[in-house]
Amino acid sequence: MCRWPALLALIVACSASAAEEIVTLATRTDVTQSYLLSLPASGKPLAVAVLFAGGDGRVDRAREKDREDLERGNFLVRSRRLFVQASVAAAVMDAP
Repeated sequence: MCRWPALLALIVACSASAAEEIVTLATRTDVTQSYLLSLPASGKPLAVAVLFAGGDGRVDRAREKDREDLERGNFLVRSRRLFVQASVAAAVMDAP
């Protein structure tokens, strides 16, 4: 069963007034799925980009959220702000 449409709907529905926030969803017993949601300043994105970091898939969400230095870290994680500048919400997925 394909759960991607439901996940994308949850990403958009869970968006709050903050520009960036860490969202954690309970997917099944003892398993959670977290992602870092970055929204454009308008709060009305034209699209949603779901970004997977690759490798082992683990992202230090708290460090990435607070990081101002865009020259370090994973390419997709640091590029999320470029998506936001183009009015595209970016959801950086973490490993479950």
